Amino acid sequence: MARHGASRFFQAILNFSQMMDNEKHKILFVDNERGFLEPLKEFFEEKNYQVFLAKSGEEGVQVIKSQGPFSAIISDQRMPQMMGIEFLKIAMKESPHTPRILITAFQDSQVASESVNEAEVFAFMAKPIELNELNKIVRTAIKKYESALTTIQKHKILFLGEKIGLTDETQNALLTRGHNFEFIRSGRDLMEIINKKIPIAVIVFYYFLHNRGELEYFKHLKKLFPKSTRVLLTNRATLTGITSLINEVGVYKILTSPFDINELDLTLKESLQKYDQLLGESLVNHQNRE
Repeated sequence: MARHGASRFFQAILNFSQMMDNEKHKILFVDNERGFLEPLKEFFEEKNYQVFLAKSGEEGVQVIKSQGPFSAIISDQRMPQMMGIEFLKIAMKESPHTPRILITAFQDSQVASESVNEAEVFAFMAKPIELNELNKIVRTAIKKYESALTTIQKHKILFLGEKIGLTDETQNALLTRGHNFEFIRSGRDLMEIINKKIPIAVIVFYYFLHNRGELEYFKHLKKLFPKSTRVLLTNRATLTGITSLINEVGVYKILTSPFDINELDLTLKESLQKYDQLLGESLVNHQNRE
């Protein structure tokens, strides 16, 4: 009896721990059948998630824009006006780090293929849904979401220039997506980062003029932060004259104005992953030399 009581005690602690972990996570269910949504809401709220419901793809898009970001988005496939895949394609653009799960009542390999290829769906489930199985998939999806955010949040992104061609709206959108960045407006700002020995993962700079002085400045930054990846923001008119910049400074990605928030967000994410990859290779090479 004592052992059985202890087992129940530790299980209670585990359940409480999971509830505390779940408390910060928001999940969105989209389905035109209200009778399907309500049991999902009740089940996942009992596990301490913040649950949001939408009765159509159009409504789901509005919920993402007004209540996001979400840790997981789950959508039915067969809905009037907007099918699940179409909704999840939009959801991918609005919230690219959020794992997407597609549910359908039909075993359709074509739907499964399209959901993966076009909407980068994380998981595919067929009705009728077993709630505990869906819960396992949601928890795995959230771990993926947390991992993506950790990669984003743990590294500093350096933006050169006060605005560097980005609007306040774009900057705020980057903040809501978890990016950890600082603007360099002066040499004093740069010296503070150097003195504090803040590791810089990505340097984003903006180059519209063919200026040798600017080129030397960017080359100096490369020496200061040799492991960082570099993203160039420019306009199409400048593209023909940036060969020397690419050759001497090293550029991982190039974006031309006007800058789309989803494209910029994806570029920063890929740049952070590249930085992690370079760090990993650097560590292996260092260990091999020892």
